[in-house]
Amino acid sequence: MSARELVPTTTSEGAQSPPPGRPAGAGTGRRTTIATADLRVGSAQRQAVLLANGLAQRGERAVVRLLGPRGPLAGELDRSVRLSWRPYWLALPGLERDLLITGTAHRELVHGAIWRKLNPFGRWVVANYRPAGADTFTEIEARLIRGSDQVLYLSAGQRDLQSQHQQLDGGSWRLIRHGVAPATGRSASARADAFSDPGVVRIVSIGSLDAGNGVRSVLAALSEGLDDLDWRFDIFGEGPDREALAELIPHRLDARIHLRGAYRDPAAALAGAQLLVLPSRQEADALVVLEAMAAGIPVVASAEAAIPELPLDAAVLVAPSTPEGWRESLRTVIRDYDLRGRLAAQGRALAQTEFSVDAMVEDYLQLRRDLTGR
Repeated sequence: MSARELVPTTTSEGAQSPPPGRPAGAGTGRRTTIATADLRVGSAQRQAVLLANGLAQRGERAVVRLLGPRGPLAGELDRSVRLSWRPYWLALPGLERDLLITGTAHRELVHGAIWRKLNPFGRWVVANYRPAGADTFTEIEARLIRGSDQVLYLSAGQRDLQSQHQQLDGGSWRLIRHGVAPATGRSASARADAFSDPGVVRIVSIGSLDAGNGVRSVLAALSEGLDDLDWRFDIFGEGPDREALAELIPHRLDARIHLRGAYRDPAAALAGAQLLVLPSRQEADALVVLEAMAAGIPVVASAEAAIPELPLDAAVLVAPSTPEGWRESLRTVIRDYDLRGRLAAQGRALAQTEFSVDAMVEDYLQLRRDLTGR
C-alpha cells in the first residue's frame, strides 16, 4: 500500500474511505476508534495493532486512525480493520456513542480533546503508556488528559509514581495491562535457541539508552566479578547515554559486550537470547518483558516501578538495583541452567494467561460497555 492510498476522502458517514483493497469496516455495534500518531515500531503502536486486530476478530467495528506517518506496522493490521488518515486537528462531529482511544502523544491528545467536544455522546479514553518518571507531561498535556472521560494505566505502580508529580485522571481511571501474542516465527525460534547451548548465555537488553535505563549497573556487574562465567551481552537501543555506555565497556570485554544500536523488531532482537535483563527504574509495564516471556526467555529485572507487580516466580527481581545486586543475581541465573528453564516455563505460562491479547481485548470491551452502555 502506498502513502497515496491513505489520502483521506469523506464518506456519507463523515469518515474517511478505507484504502483500496481494505474492507469498509466489519463487525456490528458501536465503533471503537484507535487514534495513533504513527504506526512505527514501538510499544504503544504494537499494542494498538494487537487491540484493533483482536476487536475485529471478535466481529467488532475497529478503526485505526492515523494522525501522522504510516509506518511498517500498518501492514500487520487485519484486513477487517479500517485504516484511515486524518490531520490531528481535524475531528468530525457525530451523535453516536462511539469510543475513541488515544495514547499520550501531543497530537493524539489534541485530536482527542477536539473530537470529544464535537461528539457529545461519544467517550474518549487516554491509554497512558508513559514511563513512571518525574515531569512526564507538560502542563498543557496534563490538562488535556484530565479532560478525557477516563485514563488507563498499565499498573498501579505507574499511577502511584506519576501521581507524585502530576494529577492526570481526576479520579476516573482503571488498569488495563498489555497483551502479548503467542510467540511465532523468530520469537518462537528464540525459545528453542535459549537452551541449545547451556555453556554460553547470551544476555540481551532492549530499550532507550537514557539516564534512567539502568544499563550502567548491568555493565558494572558483568565487568567486575563475572569474567569467569561464559556470557555475551547485546545492548539494543539508542539514546543520549550511548556514548557514555561505550566508554564504560572495558577493552578486555570488547568481544563480549556489544552496543547493537536501534532495533525495529523486538522479536529479531530477542531471537537467540538466553536471558533478558531489564534494569530500568521507571517502567510502566515493560512490554518487552512480556514479549520475552511469551517467547520462553527467562527475565531478570529491577524491582522498581511496575515490575514488582509481576508474579515473583516468573522473573528474578533485583533489589537493590545496584551493580552489587545485579552481580549477585546474574551470577545465580547464569550458572543455574535449571533455574533459567523454570523461569522460562513460568514466564510463558503467565504471558499466555494474564497477559494474553484476548484478556486485553475483553478489558477494553468491558470499558466500552461501562462508558457507552454497549
